[in-house]
Amino acid sequence: MLPEVVLLDFVIELERGISVLENFNVCVSIYISWWIRAQGAYSILSANLEEQEGNYQNLRNKIIIKRWNDLRQQCAEYTEKVSAQGFSIGQILLI
Repeated sequence: MLPEVVLLDFVIELERGISVLENFNVCVSIYISWWIRAQGAYSILSANLEEQEGNYQNLRNKIIIKRWNDLRQQCAEYTEKVSAQGFSIGQILLI
């Protein structure tokens, strides 16, 4: 009779183990689902960021070009004013 009791206890423990493994399977599935969603969100954000970086770079280039054009215009105006006073840029640099 003792072997039957031990066998019955063993079967009960196995059934509990199956339940634990099923719960673990559910938890792992939820975890994997979360990572898949997180990866999808990351991919979307990464693609948007790359697009925005391109837009930012284009805008930055336009601003730099405008600043250089303004500076070139100011330099030309300064040169004209100095020339109108009878000086050359070389003479001003020597002073």
